[in-house]
Amino acid sequence: GWDRLGKLSDPGAALAAVEAGKRGSPVLAIDFQPPKMTSTGPQERSGHVAIVRQSGKPADLIAAEGPDVIQAGGTNYRSAPLKLGCKSHPAAWRESKVEFFLHHSKFETEP
Repeated sequence: GWDRLGKLSDPGAALAAVEAGKRGSPVLAIDFQPPKMTSTGPQERSGHVAIVRQSGKPADLIAAEGPDVIQAGGTNYRSAPLKLGCKSHPAAWRESKVEFFLHHSKFETEP
């Protein structure tokens, strides 16, 4: 199953996401947008999902712009900082709503 590593604002969560990726575990960065209530009922809203990339990015740069991610959608990236990947969802970055989830894999190595 999937385990929650924490939110972007949780100390060490983004770094833990990168480290888990380095060990071979798939890691997702997710911004969930709950439905918006309107006079006609709930209206679905798009969120954001990206794959966290392995990288040798320094911790201070991860803290400033997030881990590098891969994403497909309105804009496709093979490698981009999470902050750039969230540009169409500015509140996800500004309010640190992005959460990291990892899936343990049989390919995972020890830290």
